[in-house]
Amino acid sequence: MKYLIIAAVFLLSLNVNAAPVGECEGTPASAVMILPEPLNAWGQIICTKYGHIIANKNGWIWSNAGGFRPVMIPSQMVQYAPKSVGNESYFTKIEMQVLSGIDAQKSIELLESSFDKSTSIPKVYSLQVASISGKTLKLNFFDYGDSKWGMWCNKECKPDSSFMLLNMGE
Repeated sequence: MKYLIIAAVFLLSLNVNAAPVGECEGTPASAVMILPEPLNAWGQIICTKYGHIIANKNGWIWSNAGGFRPVMIPSQMVQYAPKSVGNESYFTKIEMQVLSGIDAQKSIELLESSFDKSTSIPKVYSLQVASISGKTLKLNFFDYGDSKWGMWCNKECKPDSSFMLLNMGE
């Protein structure tokens, strides 16, 4: 039975519109449990003992450049010592929009200020999330087609906060 459950969770996580994984029973109806496109192709909501998080989808790795340090977006937005609150910490808003024009150009220039400029122009997305705590986080994502990047943009976007989204299935 244990292996059947593990196999079911694995198969669900491969879907483009993957259902949240983990112990999500008891999550309030006001929780946002579906990721917008294209974030749902790269990530998933995971219900943890520390609350809901957005993290890499199975087959993907989100990691800070220069070393394997996994990246996740927590609903319990604390600097350190998260509490074991389970499904009491969740997202109340998860919105993603395409950036264009000068906003996209400035964001691309900022990201590429920390490494070689690409010959291709990425599609730029702005992700805004809010949690039940009332706190918010903002990130930008850059889709170059064959590579994808993210950058934290809480008060301002910082290129040293950029991270890679690696599709290990390709």
